[in-house]
Amino acid sequence: MMPPSLRRQSLLPLLITTLLLVTGCAVPASLTLTPAAMAPPPGAAEASATVLLHPFSEAFDPAAVIGSHRHTRDQETQLRIVQGTASRALDGLLLNALAQRHIATATDGKGWDLTPEGLAAFHEPARLVLTGRITGLRIKADETVATGKARAEMEVECVLGLVREQKVLRRRVHVAQEMVTFTIDQKKLEQLLNDCLSAASKEILAQCKDLVAGVGAPPQASGANDSRQPRSVSLSHEPTGQTG
Repeated sequence: MMPPSLRRQSLLPLLITTLLLVTGCAVPASLTLTPAAMAPPPGAAEASATVLLHPFSEAFDPAAVIGSHRHTRDQETQLRIVQGTASRALDGLLLNALAQRHIATATDGKGWDLTPEGLAAFHEPARLVLTGRITGLRIKADETVATGKARAEMEVECVLGLVREQKVLRRRVHVAQEMVTFTIDQKKLEQLLNDCLSAASKEILAQCKDLVAGVGAPPQASGANDSRQPRSVSLSHEPTGQTG
């Protein structure tokens, strides 16, 4: 029969291995997401641009929890986002989308104060100053042994400055994206967030297509609703039927 001291020594490696396995499989208490930002295209000189993009901002607390990822066995991870990354990603998507429409676009260097009076600082050929803020962002993910489901929602308040008329319009955009997959990890959650940002950029341009149509945008596809009325859209993981 093995002496007690030897039994304890023989169990020590097993205990260490078990501890390492449990620690390695532990669910993190918090996960920070970083959306991918598109590199902005070569912009026009501000003096020759017809559309000026004033950088978007984020209205939510950067330290706030934007969602949760519930794992199997009822373990949960809180989801956060790196401050400023969502708004910068949205800026890049909008700049690239406008460039694809052959619209001379530049970043606003004058620092528009979002008032009609502030539009007096802009001159022809500038026609539109586009800006806004992300007012809401939520992600919820649930994972079981068999499958994983995730949903992201985003609200954006757009501010449109009409240079000629010195008039300010405000429009709201609400988009949602869903994902069904076998497992959910950080990479997939960030892809879902990127898809939501892309959907938001498309809807923003759809909302103001009547304003950019006169500055070089091609005709929009038929069947779209009247863009002068704010609307909400809910998109699947593979958006279809959306106009840019």
